[in-house]
Amino acid sequence: MKSRKLAVLAACAVVALTSGCGAAGGDPQAHEASRTALHASRVKDYNTFAELKQDSVAVVKVTATGSAERSLSSVPTTVTTVAVDDVLWGNSPAQSLSIQQLGRSNMDLEDTGAILEKGQQYILFVEPFHMTPGDDTGLYQITGGQGVYRLNKAGSDYMFAGGGKPKLPKQFVASAAGDVAKN
Repeated sequence: MKSRKLAVLAACAVVALTSGCGAAGGDPQAHEASRTALHASRVKDYNTFAELKQDSVAVVKVTATGSAERSLSSVPTTVTTVAVDDVLWGNSPAQSLSIQQLGRSNMDLEDTGAILEKGQQYILFVEPFHMTPGDDTGLYQITGGQGVYRLNKAGSDYMFAGGGKPKLPKQFVASAAGDVAKN
């Protein structure tokens, strides 16, 4: 089994949830201001699009259409449904995919990247999500938590929205989206 398939399992095993500390006496405003953070160890960092492709089954241009919060062995996750607008490389198994990510939208997620937002367009490097080798969960994950680029509001550039600090490009022009898959 490739190391990428173990990445999520390894990350799940080392997840630590922490909450911001509120003021003494349980001040409600201080409690509302606190956020939960999710920290995960990364098995691998990616430095090029070619490395991401090697561990992916497809590179797809998508639009997020909705999401649901879940738990995976007591670890908070979000499953976002995305409509596949274009397959840039590989084979997309369907016109709609369910993308599982560690964390939730109300969490600080420096290690895992931002949760996909409804209505937003992305380029995703994806791979099937497996709990055990060979099982079919019907879910996909963003390769290494780093294979995600978000289209900016102007629609001119895709910006890195993954976790960690890989050596991947921080942005690229939208017109070059097809070139990303060729590298």
